[in-house]
Amino acid sequence: MEVKTCAQCQSSFKIEEVDRQFYKKIDVPEPSNCPSCRMQRRYSYRNERFLYHRKCDLTGKSIISAFSNDKSFPVYGLDAWWSDEWDSMDYGQDFDFKRPFFEQFFELRNRVPRLALIQQKPMENSDYCNCASRNKNCYLVFSTNYCEDVYYGSWVNHSKNSVDNSYLRNSELCYESVGCTDCFNVSYSQDSINCSDSAFLRNCQGARNCFGCSNLVNKQYYIFNEPHTKESYEQFMREVDLGSYSTVQKIKEKLNGVLNDLIVREFIGNNNQNSVGDYMSHCKNAYLCFEVDGLEDVRYSQCLQNAKDCMDYSYWGGGAERIYETIACGYSVYNVRFSSLCWENCSDLTYCDHVFSS
Repeated sequence: MEVKTCAQCQSSFKIEEVDRQFYKKIDVPEPSNCPSCRMQRRYSYRNERFLYHRKCDLTGKSIISAFSNDKSFPVYGLDAWWSDEWDSMDYGQDFDFKRPFFEQFFELRNRVPRLALIQQKPMENSDYCNCASRNKNCYLVFSTNYCEDVYYGSWVNHSKNSVDNSYLRNSELCYESVGCTDCFNVSYSQDSINCSDSAFLRNCQGARNCFGCSNLVNKQYYIFNEPHTKESYEQFMREVDLGSYSTVQKIKEKLNGVLNDLIVREFIGNNNQNSVGDYMSHCKNAYLCFEVDGLEDVRYSQCLQNAKDCMDYSYWGGGAERIYETIACGYSVYNVRFSSLCWENCSDLTYCDHVFSS
């Protein structure tokens, strides 16, 4: 193990032996920045949630875009970008070995047209979505995939008929919830799994018809962690007006008092082996990974699903292997390094941007 000083923030960070083995395997130099600064650098290329009205630089039509009008590079609407009206080879340039690589690479990036929105088809009736794929009837959702009738959310996957959620997976009819998985008709809840017909849950599993509860497992008809009969629970629910903003705020205040002394888990996750991070599930040998599912031998990464043998990788996955210092790449990608926005059966890419099936 070697201790280095970050070139950006001047903090100390470690190069573990497992890190060094990975760098040698993919033939890259050891990093000069710490994991946090490396993550910040990747995220600096990502505008996820700010959308603009502008003109398509090819057709002149009004479009919705993640790029404002003051950008120096051309921006094409999705249909125009994927059309045969322009030839990407027209933008090629010779490489001058007497000039710095990155200077020329950024010149190229600023000439080639960009997709107005980061959307991976099929997308149906989901124009106001960005960093999203394979959605139907969705509105203002970001980093969201395989969803239908979902509105106002981030990192929502394989879910339906849900509004105002973050990090929601395999769920339906959910509202104002965070970090919930396999839930149905759940609202104002957090970090709960396989729950239904409940509200104001915290870290519950298998809860049914529960209200304002925490740390319950396979319980039914509970109110503020106290058991009730089916009849008394239904009577309570008839008297609670969750359509009232003031009522919801009062419940939240009461919930903070009632659940304040309850035990809190050290991290959120399940079915993990030899892993360190938070919001993790079904991971093995994952280190400092967050909001991830189905990882193996992955380090310093965020917001991934189904990835293996990767490091410094943010967003997407979906059958990814040997990915390094990359953001927003996914769907059967292999051996991709220092790249952004590359998806669907890509392999052996280095310093690539907006590259597909290549």
